[in-house]
Amino acid sequence: MAAAGAAAAAGAAAGAAAAARPASVAAAMGAAGAGPLASEPGAFGPVPGGRAAPSRLERPDGAQALSLCAADAVGASAARPSAPDDALRQRISCAVQAGGSSTRMGFDKATAPFRGRTLVEGVLAAVAPAGSELVVTTGRGDDLAFLDGLRFGGMPVRVAPDLPGPAGAMRGVASSLAAASGPLVCIVACDMPFVSPDLMLGLARRVEAEGLDACVPRTSKGLEPLCAVWRRDACLAAAKALLAEGRERIRLLLDEVRAGYLGEDEIIALAGDLGCFANINTPEDLAAAEHAAAHAAAHGADLASSYATGYATGPATGRAADRAARDADRAAVRDAERS
Repeated sequence: MAAAGAAAAAGAAAGAAAAARPASVAAAMGAAGAGPLASEPGAFGPVPGGRAAPSRLERPDGAQALSLCAADAVGASAARPSAPDDALRQRISCAVQAGGSSTRMGFDKATAPFRGRTLVEGVLAAVAPAGSELVVTTGRGDDLAFLDGLRFGGMPVRVAPDLPGPAGAMRGVASSLAAASGPLVCIVACDMPFVSPDLMLGLARRVEAEGLDACVPRTSKGLEPLCAVWRRDACLAAAKALLAEGRERIRLLLDEVRAGYLGEDEIIALAGDLGCFANINTPEDLAAAEHAAAHAAAHGADLASSYATGYATGPATGRAADRAARDADRAAVRDAERS
């Protein structure tokens, strides 16, 4: 009965979200009443900015919207830990940073259609089990105003403005810290739909246990400061001081505070793999992520793992295969032009 109630509430929230989205976002997501999410890889169509992205990422309506949002509500509830971790969650604000320029995407990737809703909504749903507050920080408040008051995991979203000044990762972190109310802030970029709440809680536990000001995942590819946990007061003061001096590299902030790092083995123990760090920068990334979602749904697989290890089934089996196919097409065109 509790699950049914959550499903009903989630269905109502889905309708409210659809009604609140600006016309430009709704247009990018497809007309109301369109068919189910595509599982066929390779279907592309026009999106804002004239770039290519999957065309069948339609906004879910009716039973489909109910199913999608109910899964968020019920799944997030089931995923939430109890006892000591539940007490820790009450100290964590989850801040989704949506201040980037989206240059490679060609349009605002926060509002890119993904799994039947916007990308930023998917990130909010994914990270919600890790905290007790949801904030989105952005320099484009009007474009994301439709998020204000939406609920994920039973929590309302609050949209807050970025701090004034040039956009950048440091200002994004500072903006998230300034907007959050909890003493610990889980900061996630709006283009990381496979973020792991278990990882975020693990980072928060490390911060608390070792008296750190920040805990940042570190892989062979480098640091992940936009998928990290920060102690609000200490880090905000340091970030503002650095910004005032025109020093805007995240590494400088980590040098100023007591920072700890989580290595790959520890990350995998918490998140299952490194797919949780995948971010969506281009229309091709978006297509690969949607293919991974179809693969995960069809095979009962973990979504991040599907994206990290195979991305999809069918003619396109991942970003590498997509790029290889495009290269082959270009080569065929060149050969035809020479003949």
